[in-house]
This record gives sequence, structure tokens and C-alpha cells, in this order.
Amino acid sequence: MQQNVFISGTDHGLGASLAEAWADRGARVFAGVLRLPPGDRPEPRAEGGTIRRVVLDLSSDDQVAQAAAIVRQSVGHLDLVVNNGAILGDITRTAFEPLDFNEMARVYNINVLGTLRLTQALLPLLLAGPTKLLVNISSEAGSISSCNRQSWYAYAMSKAALNMQSALLHNLIRDKGGRVLILHPGHVRTFMQGAEDVAAVLTPDEAARLVLANIDRSGAAAGDRPLFLDPQGRVLSW
Repeated sequence: MQQNVFISGTDHGLGASLAEAWADRGARVFAGVLRLPPGDRPEPRAEGGTIRRVVLDLSSDDQVAQAAAIVRQSVGHLDLVVNNGAILGDITRTAFEPLDFNEMARVYNINVLGTLRLTQALLPLLLAGPTKLLVNISSEAGSISSCNRQSWYAYAMSKAALNMQSALLHNLIRDKGGRVLILHPGHVRTFMQGAEDVAAVLTPDEAARLVLANIDRSGAAAGDRPLFLDPQGRVLSW
């Protein structure tokens, strides 16, 4: 049976590669983007998969609601939701320097509240499907017990909050057959700082393959806590 997948943050980088990878597997992919490219139309794949891009600004209640409505009009359920959309914010300033709290609030609004907005909007569709898997793309930066940074306030704090959000959601849906998987994708060549991070270890395609492998390996795991995994599938500390 063809899988229905929703992925946020697919304008470029890891999200774009994940959308391509799932479509190449034959899935019907709804890909959240900030803006549609000119002449955009659903893209068919050899295995019967498609990519349908949907305008999605995670900071907008209206756009999240509209994106969810498009999915509901198209399919009766989702097999998988991947919350990949996020922004980085300043990563250099410490508490000894001026901090842009408005920017930090924007990072939190997108990375944490935006993810929850989308999850809440799509949750009925996800729980109507057979897989019921919610995947949150987090980061080792969200691990409190292994923290060694002195800055990265907005991003690291937002990912720690996303991990807590994941635990709360896992508690909510596990008795309904649902589960949450939290993944650190590794150091990926993204554009989160406004330009490509060429010092990164992984290309987006390489990182996408690791993410998919982690999803495949997760099986039916639905323990008391969601799995928090590194790119190689090793458990990360909270």
C-alpha cells in the first residue's frame, strides 16, 4: 500500500532530500515549503511516488491550518509526519554580550511552537493511519546532560524543548498505537546560517539516508519514552 508522508522544511537541504527519498520509495509526499517554485506541480516518480509541495510557514496558524486542509482533502490518513522545519538563530553570542531576544523568540516559535502547531493539525490524520509514527528532527544540541556549549542559546534551548514536546506527545499517543522518534541527523550541509555550511560532514542526501535507516530500524518500538537517536542509531542522552 502506498504510504502518505508529510515533511516540513523541504525548501532545500535535508528536508528536500527526505522528500525525494520517500517519493523514490513510492510514497505520496506532502512537502512543506515557504514558497512554491514557479510552475510547481506534483512530481511523479518511477515507483509511483509523488511530491506535492504545500506552502507552509510554521510560525503562521493560518498557513499550518491551510496545509493540513490540503492534506485532508487529498488523503484519508498519514503514515508518517516528519517535523524537519527549523531555523538556527545566532550561535556565537554568550550572556556576556548583547542578545537578540526577539530573534530568539522567533527561533522558539518556529522550532518548538511551529512543530507543535503542525503536529496538532495533522495528528488526527496520523492516528488514522496504520503506522502512526511522528518523527521530530532534533539535535545533539538539545541534550542537557551532554551540553558543553556556552552559546547557541536559541537553537539549543529550542531543541531541548522539542525533546520535551516529543516526550509529552509520545505519552499521549502510545496507548493509541502511536510513537515518537527523535533524530539527530548529524552535521549536515544546510543553509540554516544563510549560506551553505560547507564545513559540515554530511551532504543532505547522506543525512537523509541515515534518517531513513533510523526510521526503518525503529520498528514498532513504543516504550515509555521516545527513542532519541544519533545518525548511526545509537541512543543519545537527554
